[in-house]
Amino acid sequence: GGHLRPHPILGWHPRRHPGPPRGLGAAMPSERNDAFEAVRQLWAGRFQGVISTHSAAEPGYPFGSLVPYCLDRDALPILLFSHLAQHARNLEVNPHCAFTLWEPVPGDIQQGQRLTCVGTCTPCDEADVGAIRR
Repeated sequence: GGHLRPHPILGWHPRRHPGPPRGLGAAMPSERNDAFEAVRQLWAGRFQGVISTHSAAEPGYPFGSLVPYCLDRDALPILLFSHLAQHARNLEVNPHCAFTLWEPVPGDIQQGQRLTCVGTCTPCDEADVGAIRR
């Protein structure tokens, strides 16, 4: 048997929305700092999330999968999975996806912080892959 390494490592490139601020940017100034800090802590404090891709095997249906990630120097997630994974194959066909994080809480999961980002997921450059592996 062989050892499967997570290659290529896929990187996240968030989609930019034109127009007025929404979400955190639309909060009141005093609320904005607290809301931003809560999201920042969730973003930096988790090491796994759910990536939702467009299924290549079942067109028109979503495909969700739990994946590990780390953050690069710009606090953008680097999703760590094998090119053999189903979600990697889905992203080759359609790179649009969503990435969801959540805060583990006892009891009702709806009471915890949640964050979903939408964007385009593409393989990292070879130079980035080398730096990530170090």
